[in-house]
Amino acid sequence: MALPVPGVPRLLIVLTGAAETRLDRRAADLRSLAASDPALQHTDLRAGITALTKLQDLGPAAPIFLPALGPAEPCDAWLRPPAAVAV
Repeated sequence: MALPVPGVPRLLIVLTGAAETRLDRRAADLRSLAASDPALQHTDLRAGITALTKLQDLGPAAPIFLPALGPAEPCDAWLRPPAAVAV
């Protein structure tokens, strides 16, 4: 059984198939669902959400992911906010 690597997200959700504004709403909906699930309130789930076009255009190191839980601060694929990367 493989153990999770510290600092590496367990799940990256990449949305596609709609306009960017619709994908942004879908990301917000996913965050809302995750925040309202009592089972996720006491977990260390590390999951990020982005659109495929952002991933293709900017790459995984750009702050294009929103964490599924916690503040809606854009971060990179390792779920680090831009301020943490600059340090």
